[in-house]
Amino acid sequence: MLCSNGCEKEDTLAPNISISGTVTDNSGYAGTIIVEIDYNRRDIANSAGQYSIAIHTDFYVDSLYAWVDRDGNSAYTAGEPFGFYHSSTELDRAKSIHARDSDIGNINFSIP
Repeated sequence: MLCSNGCEKEDTLAPNISISGTVTDNSGYAGTIIVEIDYNRRDIANSAGQYSIAIHTDFYVDSLYAWVDRDGNSAYTAGEPFGFYHSSTELDRAKSIHARDSDIGNINFSIP
């Protein structure tokens, strides 16, 4: 599509939908829970473990994970408890999510 003056082009990479759910922290450690798709696609879970990450339409999430930021540096440090979204039959493999054109909720998982 060609645009001339006065024509606004939609940014197809602008976040316009979200992935949300609850992370349950069973680790026994205190700290902020950070939920992340990528270093620039993340949210800090609230005290109930709820999170919401803004993404763009037709976004493919190969892994969604969370960790307890015990040292407060806002980055995963080896040894910090973590968990990731997976199917009930494949506990050691991340489950991918393909977000088409609407919000995806109830993506719940835990940090063991």
